[in-house]
Amino acid sequence: MIPIPANLIPYQWYTYTPYILWNHFKMNISTTEGILHNNVNMALYSPVSYVFQVIGIGAADLFCDNSHVLILAGRIANILGCTAILYYAIKFIPYGKWAIVFISMLPMSLQERASLSVDAITCAAAAAMLSFCLYIRHKKIKMGCRELGLMYALTALVSSCKVVYFPAAFLILLIPAESFADRRRELVHKAAGCLETVVLSLGWLAIAGNYLGSTRAGGDAAQKLRFICSSPGRYLYILDKTFWEDEGKLIGEMLGSKLGSLDITVNVMLLFFIMVLFFKIYYREKEKREQPDYPASLFMVMSGCTMVLLIATSLYLQWTVIGASTYSIEGLQGRYFLPVLPFVVCAFLSTKDNSKMTKASGGMNVRVCGGGVNLLFCLYVINLLVLMNVISYSSYVG
Repeated sequence: MIPIPANLIPYQWYTYTPYILWNHFKMNISTTEGILHNNVNMALYSPVSYVFQVIGIGAADLFCDNSHVLILAGRIANILGCTAILYYAIKFIPYGKWAIVFISMLPMSLQERASLSVDAITCAAAAAMLSFCLYIRHKKIKMGCRELGLMYALTALVSSCKVVYFPAAFLILLIPAESFADRRRELVHKAAGCLETVVLSLGWLAIAGNYLGSTRAGGDAAQKLRFICSSPGRYLYILDKTFWEDEGKLIGEMLGSKLGSLDITVNVMLLFFIMVLFFKIYYREKEKREQPDYPASLFMVMSGCTMVLLIATSLYLQWTVIGASTYSIEGLQGRYFLPVLPFVVCAFLSTKDNSKMTKASGGMNVRVCGGGVNLLFCLYVINLLVLMNVISYSSYVG
């Protein structure tokens, strides 16, 4: 519980509607009126997760105290910083470029980057880690001081985001031995990277554990942890049941079926077209693969499954009410799986595709889909239509 200005934007949700925003735009942060506000949800995350937002808000604060401007500056800085990380991740990833671009342009991805949410930098950091490790592995780069420094920096970034995504940092184990000077250096640097991951992720979890008691709407987490350890089979059943019943909702939310505070419903036909475009781009990328990399595929699948398990378990311990803890997991949202999506897609792209798409009449090879640019233009149009849904929801008639 900390004091914040009484007229700070996040406390007055109605100011998000365009009409009221326009009529109340000149709203400077109050220096006299204050309220006690529980910021525990934000306190759970490492300060690294807010680096871009802080830069934007801090820069705008040099010129004005308008709370709308400060929030907007933080959001602009967040989308610019995270998009820059994604740009270099896409530039250097050896395969799956268009698929990662497509994932980055999903309505839910765009919403996260255009907000103050820590999900934006989490998605960008996971994609950057994946890109770096696959690039070094695929190109067989000899790692010098610059590459090693970048490896440790990306490991620190991923480990400092939401703790459930720390398995992404272990992708450094995919870097081949020949990328290091010798076997001893390989073991030392990989061990140091893994240790860095454990220390940063679990170290921050220990710090944030002081605040977890205020967020456990589900009751005693220790009691539920004992249940998992004593009845692992039952817990696996709960996991399976939850994903089986909610898979449609989770996939839809991951794409952007519900935006805002999950109260802006997007037209289902737009989501259908997004799915069609995704599979077109996926098979287009699949055609390009000639050399399979099964160890990398297996490792990416294992990393993705581990992250999904950690996401579900964290929500089970923290948010699932004790009365429902023996049959369901509560609080799962599709956006939590966006950082996992590039791992799953690239895992299946790194295997060889021997199938040939042929015309029924002549047997000639045909492209599975048109150019990636044309498909992304279609997604751009779809995003404009999604934006119309958002504007329609936010409209205000005085």
